[in-house]
Amino acid sequence: QEKTITEYITGFKTICDDLAAIGKPLSIKT
Repeated sequence: QEKTITEYITGFKTICDDLAAIGKPLSIKT
């Protein structure tokens, strides 16, 4: 079952917040 757009964005924001909280710059590389 696919996540909704809202769930995806919320999860992404949570990850970004977690990274910011531990002082790592946000850089996305694929």
